[in-house]
Amino acid sequence: MTPFSPTLAWTAGAIISTADDLRRFYGALLRGRLLRPALLEQMLTTVPVQPEFGYGLGIYTQQTACGTVWGHDGGIPGYLNVAFNDRSGRRSAEVMLPTEPNTDALWSALQLTLDAAVCQMFGLAPPSEAPAARSGSTLLDRTVARQE
Repeated sequence: MTPFSPTLAWTAGAIISTADDLRRFYGALLRGRLLRPALLEQMLTTVPVQPEFGYGLGIYTQQTACGTVWGHDGGIPGYLNVAFNDRSGRRSAEVMLPTEPNTDALWSALQLTLDAAVCQMFGLAPPSEAPAARSGSTLLDRTVARQE
């Protein structure tokens, strides 16, 4: 339950869901169970935003240390979620937080968690480097850029 309606964030807050719901939704979407093939192809046609990050129609793709992921993140005050999936829609990693990190240390911890979740999703060991030591687009990079 929330103290205010999440619809205050317009479409960003139009759904209250669970990690399992997100997993099932993206699995069905990426397996072609929700859209005709031509529509899904249009949705997944991305425009490069940063070297390792591209945005399609309501979905993005990102190159990570352990593989390419598809999905989206979202948040409103007091809430943040990230849903990453492989292109087949058979593997996924969802991270949901009851708050939005408000310090660099918390963002770094979140990035390490996302790295570990994605690598586990692909059956690989997570990178041992700290997020700041790596180059490329991260959720932190995009969120900071969005707030500036």
